[in-house]
Amino acid sequence: MSLNTIEQDDLIRVISDLKDRISRLEAMFQGQPIPSARIGDLTLGGADNNDGILRVKDEDGNLRGQWDKDGITIKDENNTTIIDAIGLVSAANFQSDITSDDDFINTDSISYVDTGLELEVVLPREAKVLIFYSAGMANAQAGASNVMTEMSINIDGTDEQGPKVSNQGIWYSGLSIVPVFGSALTIVDLSSGTHTLKLRYKQSLPTGSADSFLSDRQLMYVVLGK
Repeated sequence: MSLNTIEQDDLIRVISDLKDRISRLEAMFQGQPIPSARIGDLTLGGADNNDGILRVKDEDGNLRGQWDKDGITIKDENNTTIIDAIGLVSAANFQSDITSDDDFINTDSISYVDTGLELEVVLPREAKVLIFYSAGMANAQAGASNVMTEMSINIDGTDEQGPKVSNQGIWYSGLSIVPVFGSALTIVDLSSGTHTLKLRYKQSLPTGSADSFLSDRQLMYVVLGK
């Protein structure tokens, strides 16, 4: 079958356009910058991935991402999967830690003192961090209605970086203490680097003769994102 001049010109243009698209795709897959332009539709996946798989590797040849018939898989610099076909991998994205103690501790200080609960959080970049703390609170003087136990969070040496929680428990003739439980939740912005979180407490309304108690205390954090 012979082609007339117009048909020949059309075929040459189509071939030239295809060659240009292929060259752009090859450059893109090799990591070379290409001018912004439409390069046509790219179909991947399909039955048994017969239409192909898109893989992205780092400079050492390690697989960092893959897009196939099952979805997208993305790995971080430690080769840990952070996103898979189901979605966000929470265990790989939300760093967390917790500490607790059920011993009774007491103070008559009107300034914050340590409870013994402390956590260290290391952040590779600025992040929002959720902090939760709780404890049973009581005072050691029956009927001392003006004695309150107060707790809050200390971050990097600064007190009251979260809500203050005040409560009053009951003391029975020195034989038993019935604490009232309180808790608080806060979200703070922390810069990259290492941070120290402490649960601290004090006597907020002193009488001079009654100690404030804490029991069953807990401190935890969750970094909201990687």
